[in-house]
Amino acid sequence: MPVNNIISIHQRVAAIRRELETTSSPAKIHQLTHELDATLRVLLAFRRESAANPFIQADTEALSAELKTLYGRVATAWVKGEVAEIQGEAQELQAALLDGNIEAEKVRHLARHLKAFRRECRPAIPERRVLAEADETLRRAKAQLSGEVQNHFAWLAEQKPALDLPEAMGNDLGDVEELFDIAGAIYNGKLREAKMHYNQLPSDHKRRFEQAMQQLTAKPFIDLFETMQGLIATANAVVGNGEGVPSRAEIDELFLGLAQVLDAEESSPASKIISFRADVPPESSLGG
Repeated sequence: MPVNNIISIHQRVAAIRRELETTSSPAKIHQLTHELDATLRVLLAFRRESAANPFIQADTEALSAELKTLYGRVATAWVKGEVAEIQGEAQELQAALLDGNIEAEKVRHLARHLKAFRRECRPAIPERRVLAEADETLRRAKAQLSGEVQNHFAWLAEQKPALDLPEAMGNDLGDVEELFDIAGAIYNGKLREAKMHYNQLPSDHKRRFEQAMQQLTAKPFIDLFETMQGLIATANAVVGNGEGVPSRAEIDELFLGLAQVLDAEESSPASKIISFRADVPPESSLGG
């Protein structure tokens, strides 16, 4: 293979990097994912054919590292684009609610979009807030379509219970994500790991969690289901994302869905957008 092919790979990678700086639409991100896949295949073939040249191998390793970074940026851009579209659809539905002119197809479209997005990834804290608002808009739209009388007090009774916790004294999203991770460790039977990470939490978060467990009338790390509820509800309360105490089904959906995504990522480590990766050959590992 001629040496100028490595230049071509560099050019393709640079072009993808430039595209990522100017676009976030889901359609474009989908296209860029396939372009990354194609570039990866060329790079892997070039690496095999140039195995005897240590200088070219060093260059391909650098390209592999950059491709890893670009796959991560593509995944992030995809999430942002999807959330922006969902938010736009929800706002359009909100306007229709005010006008009393709800279209059934738009309600179905938003419901499908929310379900598909949640199936593809585990939303971070800011995205969960947007999704919670979209869920509420969808619920109200479905009620209006079915002719249901909107009773505010009945609606309040249907909501997930919220904990009466102190207001957040900051917005450290890293620590809030840790609350979800601790709950996930408990869900997967890693109790010792969960306790170790819990002990490293800031005292304010521990205090809120302990108050949550008192309200749930349960003992931390003994009543395991309630402990997961308390951890997630505490995170929800701290960031004010509109969600309350999760049900058993919601906990299953959260952590079983995440496990499926992680399993798929391990089998296709080059990409975090699993549904876009069905056509990548098994050898497509970016490792050295």
